[in-house]
Amino acid sequence: MKKLLFVLSVVLALTIIGCQVAEVKDTPDHATTIIQINKNICVEHYKHDESVRSYYFRVDGPLDYRSLINALVAIDGVKNVRPEPYTMHVTIAKSYSWDEVEPVVLSILKHMERYIPKGV
Repeated sequence: MKKLLFVLSVVLALTIIGCQVAEVKDTPDHATTIIQINKNICVEHYKHDESVRSYYFRVDGPLDYRSLINALVAIDGVKNVRPEPYTMHVTIAKSYSWDEVEPVVLSILKHMERYIPKGV
């Protein structure tokens, strides 16, 4: 009985150690390019999913995210916009290229003052 308990404890210990060492990979490596547009905006290009780009921005004070999202969704070729604080993840339709869409996205983001609520 002692041998069985010893063997089970060794197996359990090795299993626990193995679980701690194993690396879980559920997403591909982020082979990305980050480009600084100006002091307030940078964009991240994803190599594993070329239909999505993330735009990171700085803004002083509150921002009307709903109006900003509406402006981005209204761009021809934009399929989806997923917001996070100070970030917009933009997905384009397969029939469009970033060469067509990105200049319009950047134009909107470069004029962030339009999306700061009045009287704030």
